[in-house]
Formats: sequence, C-alpha cells, structure tokens
Amino acid sequence: MTRSYVLTFVTLFALFAAGVTLYVSWSEKREGRKAALERVELASALASAAPDSDAGVLDLPASYLEAAPRLLPAVKEHSFFDLLEMQLAEGGALPAAKKLARRPLTDRVYLALAYDGPSAMSFVTSGRLDAWNTTPEDAFAVAAANLAKKSSEPFLAPAPGLYRSPWQDDYDAARLALPDLLEKLQVKGDTVAMAPNRETLLVAGSNDDDALVGMAELAEKALAEPRAMAAVALRLDHGGWSPFLPPASFRSYLRLKKLVVEGDTADYEAQKVVLEARNQRDGAQVIVAPLVVAKDRVTGAPVTYAAWVKGVEALLPRADYVVLVDLGHRAGPVAAGPWERVKEVAGDAMRPLGVYPERFDVNTFPAPAALARIGNDAPFDPR
Repeated sequence: MTRSYVLTFVTLFALFAAGVTLYVSWSEKREGRKAALERVELASALASAAPDSDAGVLDLPASYLEAAPRLLPAVKEHSFFDLLEMQLAEGGALPAAKKLARRPLTDRVYLALAYDGPSAMSFVTSGRLDAWNTTPEDAFAVAAANLAKKSSEPFLAPAPGLYRSPWQDDYDAARLALPDLLEKLQVKGDTVAMAPNRETLLVAGSNDDDALVGMAELAEKALAEPRAMAAVALRLDHGGWSPFLPPASFRSYLRLKKLVVEGDTADYEAQKVVLEARNQRDGAQVIVAPLVVAKDRVTGAPVTYAAWVKGVEALLPRADYVVLVDLGHRAGPVAAGPWERVKEVAGDAMRPLGVYPERFDVNTFPAPAALARIGNDAPFDPR
C-alpha cells in the first residue's frame, strides 16, 4: 500500500463493526488529541451516517442557532465519502438523510461539514441539516466564515515563492475553502495549492518551477505524517479549483505527476478492499482489477494501466491506458491503447459501475476488428 490512509480505511471499518467509540475525543495534550483523531475519525463518520440511529454519536445541538458558531469545513477526498457509503449501504442505497453533508472543490477534493465541539468533533449529515431547517449552502458559508475568523496569522515562507500554513489546528487543509485568503500570497503565475494532510496547506505559483519543486518535497514529507490525503496540486482560477500539473519541461513535473499517480493507486487499493468484501458477501465471481503503474519509455514519467483479460469478468479502474490480454496468445498483449481510444472503440462493453474512483464492469472481450482499431502502441512495457 502506498499510503497510510489505505490501511486506516480498512482498520476503521473493522473497528466500527466491532463497536468502536463513535465520536472523536480531544485530549488535553495535543499529541493525544491527534492520536485519538487518527484512530476514530472514520468511525465517527460511519456512526454519524449510521442507518439506524444517532445513538452514541456526539450530541449535536438541537438548534442551528446554537450549532452555527462551531461549524467548520473539513477537507476530505471524494473517495472517502464513496467508500463510507458503500460500506454502510450493504448492497442497497444509503438514504440521503444519512449521507454526510459535502460540497466539491474538484472532482477529487471535497469539503465535509464538521461540528467542532469543545471536547469532540463530529461530521454533519444532510438529515441533521434538515432537522436544523437550514441548507447546505448556508451551513458551508457559515463554516467558511468561522474558519476565516481563525485565519489571521500569516503564512510561513520556507523558500522564495513557497508558502506553508502556520495554524496546526486540524483545519489547515480546509483553508482551501478560503480562496481570497490564498490569492493574497505573492506568487508567480496562478495560485497553486496542495493539502497532503490535514495540518499542511502549501501554496506556490504555477510559473515558479523552483517553488513547485519545493512544494513537492514538502508534500512528500507530509504524506508520511498522520491523516495523509492525496497530494494533488490544484490551480485557483476565478475563485474555483481545478487539477494542476506544470509543463512537462518543468523539473517539478515528474515529482508532482508521481504524487498524483500514488494518490490514484492508493484510492483504488482502498476501494478494491471494500469491493472484494462486497463480492465475497454477495457470492459474485468478479475480479476487482488493480491500477498498475509503469514508466514511460521516453520521458520516465509514471503512467497507469488496467489489464482487460479475455474470458474474465472484471471491474477495471480508469487508467491512462488499457492493455488487452488473451491468455491463449503468448506473444504479449493483443492490443493496448490510451483509455479514451479504448472507450471510443469498445465502450459498449464497458459498463460504468457508478462508484468513485471510477470503475467499469467488462465481461465481453472486443472482437478482432475492434482490437485492430485500438492498436498496440503503449509507451511502456506491461508487467
């Protein structure tokens, strides 16, 4: 596993099944608080969204007026919500009221809504917002305003053009919800940010290769700390965030691309565990295919691929390339091409599973004519 949070997902699912504590307790010592948070945060989310009752969860205020001053945004990955809901739904659809309140910053990075109590934190569900008679838009706006009030301390500058958040209050990454704050920083080009863990927010400029290299180095170190997230660079444009990679000619390109691929791999590994458990429960004979990482022969950049094997039903991860394999053909793959080309040629045989990260159920191997259209020109050597 390439990320500690992959193991955390699996471990905490098991803890929840065993009846672990259902909220996050703050200890008087900061290190104790962080350790407690590491152990039970996901269990808190599971309990907050539990289908049967809110028993055992942090007792949230009955009124929105009382709760509003303690609402804060929390950065979570899209995959966090999807894995959580797959685990809770047990083959059915989780009621909307039991889903955690959220809003997307990008397709991959989301904001959750946290109630930051005096001794504990709990995520807020859509049903709770309904009970408070308020909308997600209003609640997230209030949460962002509360966070802005806690964000007057200036950013640290570990290198020219590179900035790091100073707060260490469990909500550093959540300052992605405050684009006006980040736009004030002096950078070369557009504002680029990374949140590799909860207590680290890094900012540099899209045209500053040196600062971007420094950002990648700090992100790599932060990933070894608790509560790691996918270290994807985001560009701020007209108040919104979008995925960012610098030009391939930049020294920072390979390092930032590697972090993206590591995040993709970790997301798919965590999802694979949950899907395999679901398949075992349902008696489904379906392979949950891994996302495989290779190296471009020319550039050395990491690329990903999924293997589509003839005669085997599988759930393919979305990858840069698809390698099509006939086990009766010993001369190597019978076809290999970019994802977009394979989808264009053989998309009718690729059924979207409706999960995040995306997977496609394949059971019918493409005909020879389709394989010829796909070609066999992958820029790497499949393992």
